[in-house]
Amino acid sequence: MISHSQASGAKQAKLIIRNLSKSYGEARVIRSLDLEVSSGEIVGLIGANAAGKTTLLNAVCGMISINAGSVTFDEVDLTGLSPHRIAQLGIGRVFQDVRLFPRSTVLDNVLLGFGAQSGERLWNVFFAQTRVASNEGRNVDSARQILMTLGKKLPLDIPAETISYGEQKLVALARLLALDARLLLVDEIAAGLSVPMRHKIAGLIRQLAGENRGVLVSEHDLAFVSETCTRVCILSEGRVLTVDSPGEILRSRVIRRLLYGV
Repeated sequence: MISHSQASGAKQAKLIIRNLSKSYGEARVIRSLDLEVSSGEIVGLIGANAAGKTTLLNAVCGMISINAGSVTFDEVDLTGLSPHRIAQLGIGRVFQDVRLFPRSTVLDNVLLGFGAQSGERLWNVFFAQTRVASNEGRNVDSARQILMTLGKKLPLDIPAETISYGEQKLVALARLLALDARLLLVDEIAAGLSVPMRHKIAGLIRQLAGENRGVLVSEHDLAFVSETCTRVCILSEGRVLTVDSPGEILRSRVIRRLLYGV
């Protein structure tokens, strides 16, 4: 896959979470949590329901405020920044419910991932039409190329709601590539997928990490975690129980008891 960051020689970027805490009233959802994700690695978040996995992703991408601690990316403090600003810094999110624009075309959904576009400025629409057309043409070409690199030929001019659920998740990943995200936050991407599509998306995520991106994956599907992740973080009641390799984690009796009660 070709990205803007590759073309410009992207540097290593690290997500560093220190002493992070989040409460809703008296309910403590995340408790003094420490975690790091570096470029080129895929860190899985697993744990029972209400362990704090999605809350952690929401805190990183600015969708919720935190009560204590810090989140930095590429040495930039993300505390208090808007989700839009955090996305501009190179952090992208794939939601469990995909969140495409269902009536917009597949191509238009990917185009939304590109940053500020010249056609968004009213002045340019009237007085810089050549620049607007050139910019839009480059973005369309880039979006087509991104979709082609996903390894599945998708019709570009049909509404996103008409393609399969698995294909919609591919489009969501394509939108992050248009954003040129260097850190991918991926929430339950394997949920509801066929086995072949699950393997395909696992391979794509490994490829993205191999292109100097970091990936933080919240997931219940342990087979997907084992196939995809380089490290796995176990959360329980908002705390990190342990961080280890997928093999060690999945062999642990403690983890089996935590996840399955056996």
